[in-house]
Amino acid sequence: SHSMKQLLGIMSQSQKELLYSICAESPATGITSAAFIKRHGLKSSSSVQAAAKVLLSTNMITLSMNQYTVSDSLMKIWLIREGLLQ
Repeated sequence: SHSMKQLLGIMSQSQKELLYSICAESPATGITSAAFIKRHGLKSSSSVQAAAKVLLSTNMITLSMNQYTVSDSLMKIWLIREGLLQ
């Protein structure tokens, strides 16, 4: 739990919001679409793209067959238990 909080502490707000959104829909598709952005109150398609790039490069999320998921199932459970999902 402490390490999860530390991980979230070093992420940008856009990265956290996207992580929560992907976790809420897991698997998530069309994350740069207007519908996804509006549904989750995200900033813009470009901010989602930038956040996704970082989350993918740090293995926080996984992309497979156009579907995004939270890579670590324990992180997903922790986010749900902490009530951090939108």
